[in-house]
Amino acid sequence: MKTIGGGLAHLLVLGVFFHALYVLSIFDIYFTSPVVPHIESVDYTDSPPAKRVVVFVADGCRADKFFEANASTEDNTELRVSFLRNIMKTKGSWGVSHTRVPTESRPGHVALFAGMYEDVSAVTKGWADNPVDFDSVFNQSSSSFLFGTYVFTADHGMGLKGAHGDGDPANTRTPLVVWGAGVQGPTVGSKSRNFEVDLPTQSRTQVRAQLQAQEEQEQAAVEEWGTLGNLMRKDVMQADVAPLISALLGLPYPRNSVGVLPFSYLAKGAYRANAVRSNAQQLYLHALRKEQEKRSRTLLRFVPYGPFRDRVPELSKQLAEAYEVSIQSGEDTEAYVRVEVLSQELIEICLATLEYFQRYDWFFLLSV
Repeated sequence: MKTIGGGLAHLLVLGVFFHALYVLSIFDIYFTSPVVPHIESVDYTDSPPAKRVVVFVADGCRADKFFEANASTEDNTELRVSFLRNIMKTKGSWGVSHTRVPTESRPGHVALFAGMYEDVSAVTKGWADNPVDFDSVFNQSSSSFLFGTYVFTADHGMGLKGAHGDGDPANTRTPLVVWGAGVQGPTVGSKSRNFEVDLPTQSRTQVRAQLQAQEEQEQAAVEEWGTLGNLMRKDVMQADVAPLISALLGLPYPRNSVGVLPFSYLAKGAYRANAVRSNAQQLYLHALRKEQEKRSRTLLRFVPYGPFRDRVPELSKQLAEAYEVSIQSGEDTEAYVRVEVLSQELIEICLATLEYFQRYDWFFLLSV
């Protein structure tokens, strides 16, 4: 009996050990920080379109209530946020900024100003602090309290009961209005039943996935947003706001950013093409550093991401040539468009590379 009891005790201890090991392995598999240190910055201009940018972040401002026409006022159905609605119609560009969970203030601010989504390791601190240092727009600028070009948005939305944090569309759909120096003015959309959404960047896949899951909210928007349906709508992911602010100021993009510059918010021309190209270059350096870090930590055979290894060298050469042609061509819009198209292809591969290396060890760890 003693032998059996002793064997059972050893078995229980062994079972507890492996259960603890499996529980802790979750943090190695899913809670790995996406922040990569020692990424180079890309300086691309000394003549930005805006000298200063002021950002208004409305806490808990949901898109549907912000854009909704005030139907209760008979003599003026556009009374709600009348000043910003007039800006959207006459001076600036607008759209819906789609956030990710958790829809809390700090993760929202990190996405808006650092171009990355909150480090998952911050869940251990209740999203109140980030245990990993990262780059942001503020690190790249010399002042953060001046006035010039304007950006109005929100960190997250809010439910009817005042709650937020989950992935309900009321929490993930926030307004974005941009106006001032360097900003593309309003564009009249097609006279169709639904909104015409301009999605020229590689964020289009994520935005479309959000819109497909929000059909009910989109139908309500058509009914409730009044005459905004006549204007082109430019939806973005929340992390895309950071490179937009950087581009308006001519700042190097935050080094840890995964945001894609929503260039349709910028006035067309040489500066916009250069800003888009620099966004692609920054993401390339980010992906390259991620590959180098993963390669140095891999004990067994390292498997690079195929398109990044095979396509990117030739694509980078084509982009450099296209940019030189655009400089020499003056106001040739086709040359600028080619730079933007090639940049988006490079951005797509770099973002896929970052995701590939972020999940590189998952199969091995899960199989264990």
